[in-house]
Amino acid sequence: MKKQSLTLLLAVLLTGFGCKDSDEETRQSVNFDRGALLTHYADHLIIPAYENYRTATGELLQAVNGFETQRDLPHLLACRLAWRTALMAWQRVSLYDFGPAKDFFLQAGTNIFPTNTMEINHNIGSGVYDLDASSNADAKGFPAIDFLLHGTGNTDVDILAAFTTDSDAANRLQYLTDLATRIDSDARKVYAGWVATEGNYRALFVANTGTDVGSSLGVMLNAFNKSFETSRASKLGIPSGALTFSQTPLPTHVEAYYESSHNVAYLAESLDAHADLYLGRGVAGSMCNSLNEYLKFIGTQHHGGPLYAAIENQIADARMAVNGMNDPLADYVQTHGEEVLATYVELQQLVVFWKLDMMSALGILIAYQDNDGD
Repeated sequence: MKKQSLTLLLAVLLTGFGCKDSDEETRQSVNFDRGALLTHYADHLIIPAYENYRTATGELLQAVNGFETQRDLPHLLACRLAWRTALMAWQRVSLYDFGPAKDFFLQAGTNIFPTNTMEINHNIGSGVYDLDASSNADAKGFPAIDFLLHGTGNTDVDILAAFTTDSDAANRLQYLTDLATRIDSDARKVYAGWVATEGNYRALFVANTGTDVGSSLGVMLNAFNKSFETSRASKLGIPSGALTFSQTPLPTHVEAYYESSHNVAYLAESLDAHADLYLGRGVAGSMCNSLNEYLKFIGTQHHGGPLYAAIENQIADARMAVNGMNDPLADYVQTHGEEVLATYVELQQLVVFWKLDMMSALGILIAYQDNDGD
């Protein structure tokens, strides 16, 4: 398919395919058991995801502390593995940016990329910094750790030297420790905010069964849609050039640029996390009490067929397209522009289904604004 035709297709998708609510759909929506749906999401998706993330960030901090004690290659490799595991776990919680996550600004402090290496090096050189300062928004979190563990030298020997014999080695190690400590602290705070023994946001979440913007379903689905739009834009749209003015690829803007061997895997995991929320697929594989079942219940149609079936098919198409790409993604966006744009179009179609058609069918308003042309 030529780039011109793909661009035209993208433009068509951006117009959307709105669904019209009927009186019958409205009555059916009122009768659907939203309390059971919210309970399933809290107990089988959200809280388990945060628990897994908290465990992963704890192991990352433990690995960094081990590296601080013994700065050798095995401990550096242990830090890298723990970082990658935690970043993968992050893909499963980043879409729940409401409640405790909003209270503790989890999104803003965790994964803003590309990271600002000049600011990081300035902080390390001075030894004086405030990770809460707006100037450090892109100098912390997983991307900053990626740079420290993978990008401070051309070889592992060089990177070890940056933490051992370099004039700023002590400050660099302290910065790494501060970043890992911050990530773990934020993960623990948000998890504690959900569970019954501490913040117990779960009780509020499952009890607020309406469909207005401030309801649990309203805040969850607004966070869900905003997260998916951000994911497909930051992980693929901007690096590929699909969302740049000149349509020129920006390969250094991929997620985990310095590690480079799992860029596509993070995108695929993010897609799966959003798809699993829609399908209600919990830790045990259950798909009951889901948004998919909600659309089945109210019987919303799309171009002569069930909307839920169209969404299921589009999820499969998007997964196939994403899994067809190869790492390093920074290279792939430059050498396979047509394939990357086609993948972006598949993800964009899910934006149309979820943000326009599903939200319209469920009678839930979009309460946020994006600025990338959707």
